[in-house]
Amino acid sequence: MTTDHTPTQSQNGSAPPPATKAELEAEISELRQSVGETVEALTYRLDVKSRAKEKVQAVPSYVPAGIAAALAVGLGLWLWRRHG
Repeated sequence: MTTDHTPTQSQNGSAPPPATKAELEAEISELRQSVGETVEALTYRLDVKSRAKEKVQAVPSYVPAGIAAALAVGLGLWLWRRHG
């Protein structure tokens, strides 16, 4: 009784190795694309300065004006209570 000891998808959880040169080249191309996307994502995540600038630019222009108005009202109320 002979048994085939070549790994299959069900035995080791990965696809069997490609059989032809074209399959190898396709697999390498997919791997390069995947690694490139991963590097790009990591580069973006590590560039905190650019991400912070993007978030600041995404804030609507009325938000800083609203914050300034709220601070002015708060300061006015504080001064009024203090001197009143």
